[in-house]
Amino acid sequence: MFYPAPKFQKPQIHEVKMYFAEKDQPSEEAEKFFNHYESNGWLVGGKAEMKNWQAAARNWILNTKKFSAGFHANNRPPEPRHLNASTGKSYLNKL
Repeated sequence: MFYPAPKFQKPQIHEVKMYFAEKDQPSEEAEKFFNHYESNGWLVGGKAEMKNWQAAARNWILNTKKFSAGFHANNRPPEPRHLNASTGKSYLNKL
């Protein structure tokens, strides 16, 4: 017999904070997660309804490790990007 999946119920902020604490994550990160999804209607990728907020939280935690301290996935700081501009440019329309 087939049973439909239970309908998603958004968590309360205290539930999210408890879950992040269990994963040894700061309360601030739990607030960022909650605020992000609360502001976009608990959608994944801006399109699909979330099915499991704990799974989304685990992905959030994995991604914070990737992007913490401004490092990229290869653990190197980003390369500086210099603007190439010269002073001899003219932006007047040439007819």
